[in-house]
Amino acid sequence: MKITQQNISSASITLFVATFASNLLGIFREILLAKYFGTSIQYDLYVLAQYIPSAINAAFQFGLPSIFIPLYYQLKETKGEISASDFQNEFFGFGSLIGVISIILMILFSPWIVEIFFSHLNHSSREELIKYTQILLLGTVFSVIFMNVRAILSAHKYFSFPAILLLSVNIVVISALIYFENKITTGIIVISVTIGMLCQLVLILLFLRKNKFALFFTIPWHSSAIKKTFYLAIPVLSVELLWGLFYYLDGFFASMLEQGNVSATNYALVLFRIPNFLFGITLGSAILPHISELFSLNNIQEIIDKYLLSLRLVFLICLVFSVTVYLFSADIISIIFGHGAFSNRSIQLTSTFFAYIAPSSIFLAGYPIIFKIMNAMNRNQIMLIIFMVGILLKYVLFTYVFYSYQIIGLAIAINISLAIAFLSSFLYSWWVLQFEIKNILMFICKNIIPSAIIIFINPNYPFLTISIIILFVIIINKKEREILTKRLLPFAF
Repeated sequence: MKITQQNISSASITLFVATFASNLLGIFREILLAKYFGTSIQYDLYVLAQYIPSAINAAFQFGLPSIFIPLYYQLKETKGEISASDFQNEFFGFGSLIGVISIILMILFSPWIVEIFFSHLNHSSREELIKYTQILLLGTVFSVIFMNVRAILSAHKYFSFPAILLLSVNIVVISALIYFENKITTGIIVISVTIGMLCQLVLILLFLRKNKFALFFTIPWHSSAIKKTFYLAIPVLSVELLWGLFYYLDGFFASMLEQGNVSATNYALVLFRIPNFLFGITLGSAILPHISELFSLNNIQEIIDKYLLSLRLVFLICLVFSVTVYLFSADIISIIFGHGAFSNRSIQLTSTFFAYIAPSSIFLAGYPIIFKIMNAMNRNQIMLIIFMVGILLKYVLFTYVFYSYQIIGLAIAINISLAIAFLSSFLYSWWVLQFEIKNILMFICKNIIPSAIIIFINPNYPFLTISIIILFVIIINKKEREILTKRLLPFAF
């Protein structure tokens, strides 16, 4: 595949299609896993083993690009192409070195972490969890280097092939599930995930070579730009790692409940995060290079326009998603996962959690957009504090207030903490950008209040209810309706 630069519309469509395909493969992967493992202790351990590697992977996938891209454009604007090119080579060396060192440390300390946090598991389960975690961390080495290359290509507005490569892991895992079928074990799944991460790295390096894209591994011992990157990266990487901790706490809390709750929460969260991946993260990733460029040109009004329109579109999509999940969670879980080892108890656990966390999909999908905007403006420290408060709040709420409600209590704690983190971040962005807040508040109220009334009036007619809400959302939002109908995809503006 040849390198081609992309604008916001093209990048958004590319990322949407790739992310949509990845999510479809991810759901298919989970369907197969549910069929073979259900909500068993083996699958619980596999889910728990993913949290530390996933947190590191997310930090480099979403964190470092948020630092590199704005700084790249600042250097390009102030010092020219050559300085920017030198900086990208230094970033590649710096990011890869930091990533590998961090992962080696986590491999060494993973037995201690598991022993401390999962002492309530029996000895054999802890040993298996340590082994799985270390294998997945090995794969994360490959993934971190891949993510650094992808960040550099994103800065140049090359999105297509790196986005397609994100399918690699799911393709390898699904292939293993189909090939081994009834002989499949969680150990084989862990190894296949690691192989998938290696495939990503090999393919993107071949892509660079074919397209003669000059990228060198440079260790920047005395670079002022890298020192600035390191300084700015601390709060950004911390927030991304805290996102991992946010989800890690879900698994940790669920592991303290009866067997199967870890698996049930994971199956529900796979579906729950779809709007976040398809719209929040995708749109945030697509607009970041353009927002960074606008900020370097001091075009604040256009930044505000794109920011608020992004939030409005995400809000509308997630509103419909939340209502649909609330009304049909049991049917959705039963149709998607209700096969093989996935019992009626599994369906009940998963659908209950899914229904209760549905409302906060709005906050989850909106948060990445706010975070990317603040990244472009180097306003990361307050975002770190806000999210730390959100994590602490979830811990306190579940442990001391809602624990007796078990899995429902966990969902309530997630909703409240995500809502407060999102609203606090939004108010902070309003204070920084000084935009007109009245219009967006009116927009939210005119959509959510009537939707709540419709649900209240038609609780026994779910199909009619969701149909009325969808029609209402389409009719009342003129500007968003034009984007939906004229551009086909809600964020290709």
